[in-house]
Amino acid sequence: MCGGIRIWPLVKFLLAREIFDYVKEKKLLHLTHGIDFMSKLKFGSQIAADTCAQIAAPPRQSDICLFTYESFRHYKVGGRWSNIFQDPLLEFARASGQTMSTLELQNIFPGRRPKLNPTKSVTLDVVRAQLAARLALSRSPDLIKDVAKLREWTERLRGIVGSGECDALKASIDTAVPSLFSMARIFERHLQKIRPSLGLLANYYSVSGLAFCLACWRCGIPSADISHGASGEYHYAYGGWGPAPAGGYELLPTEFLSRTKEDAAALASLMMGHDGVRQPTVVGDLAAHAWRANSYGVADGPRAMLETVRPRGTDGRMEVLIAAQNVEGLPQAMTEAIRASSDRCFFWIRFHPIYLADLKNFVIDLPGGCFNLIEATKPPPYALLERVGAVMTESSSLADDARAWGIKSIIVHEFGSRLYASQIAAGQMVFAGSGAAADEALRHVVAQNRGSMNSCDTSELDRQRDDLLRFLQSARGRQIGEGFATRGRV
Repeated sequence: MCGGIRIWPLVKFLLAREIFDYVKEKKLLHLTHGIDFMSKLKFGSQIAADTCAQIAAPPRQSDICLFTYESFRHYKVGGRWSNIFQDPLLEFARASGQTMSTLELQNIFPGRRPKLNPTKSVTLDVVRAQLAARLALSRSPDLIKDVAKLREWTERLRGIVGSGECDALKASIDTAVPSLFSMARIFERHLQKIRPSLGLLANYYSVSGLAFCLACWRCGIPSADISHGASGEYHYAYGGWGPAPAGGYELLPTEFLSRTKEDAAALASLMMGHDGVRQPTVVGDLAAHAWRANSYGVADGPRAMLETVRPRGTDGRMEVLIAAQNVEGLPQAMTEAIRASSDRCFFWIRFHPIYLADLKNFVIDLPGGCFNLIEATKPPPYALLERVGAVMTESSSLADDARAWGIKSIIVHEFGSRLYASQIAAGQMVFAGSGAAADEALRHVVAQNRGSMNSCDTSELDRQRDDLLRFLQSARGRQIGEGFATRGRV
């Protein structure tokens, strides 16, 4: 414990990132080590359990408070930028008769892009909190003792994860622990002004996300994590937990909003026994709901753009979406399948939009005229899912998104085959671990889907929409503990 708070979630995520960074330095795909990696984290969870046993407009009072990041996907709509979480959630809040305020952390300081809906920037607050964290540590003898105990505790991991990771973890703890408490006080002040019944966030496992969850706990309101990708047993924030200490963790959200039934089932099993954490609610991909309804015209521009950028002479080819994940290059099985199919398929090679600036220097050894890279990355993925006959990826959550459009995905990495084992067993996805197998799978999948345009399964989206509305309505007026009562501070 540190300052009276069980902080294993923070230490767990810091450790996970140190291991990931080490793997990247060695030029290895971290996906390859996913399974062994989760077992190490679960061992750490057991140790921790044993240890624990000893905004543009000012925020107004609202029913819901969303904490989000500018680094999440944004799409330009009519000269303004739409956030994939904020704007769909705002529509859901209004549909449930509630109001919502948004706190946003910018990754580019101090510039701000014009938003479709206003946000309150907390960037300067967070920077101040990080600067004040060291001072707070020096002024708190109890916190100094707790951090010293944590540094001593990390030695128990040295034989499991390596000396380099242990030393880096100690340095991360020195910075992250005081920052966590300093940021939590800032979020608490914002929540005291907004006085919501529910706190929402995505990427809860960042230091600022954990601080927001702690602030919600201190204010006595439930917090809910919105999944923005696959969140099953192989994701370090959702899997590898092990037994929880009595009373649970104050840094964890009390609710989880999952994208798929499979993720919700895995999360419900993994979180069993964690006090205060409720069963997950399946709400799907929030941005897909907005796309389907063409809310605020989000679909108009991307659809028109894709029609104009496809090269001439490729009209007879089936379109395929490549959901790429590593900007250092495509996996061998994927490139071999693309080369073998270049005369009969056109490939939209899409990376996460945060890599858009890097793609100008991206070198790809593929036949010219059979693929598009830049324009494939700019629009929401749904613009492409409406057009393509197949999806190919290592393990991207776009493989799950494609199911709603009736599209099969080809998984070319072993980690993806484990991540989507149930979907592969159900015939909704295909695993192909070599170039020849991927080419054969592509021929078969494309032959099954010769339609020029795909339509989304609206019945499933309708069920998810109704479940999300019920969730938002049920949170109104609910509190945990004492509500907005004053509690002890660190």
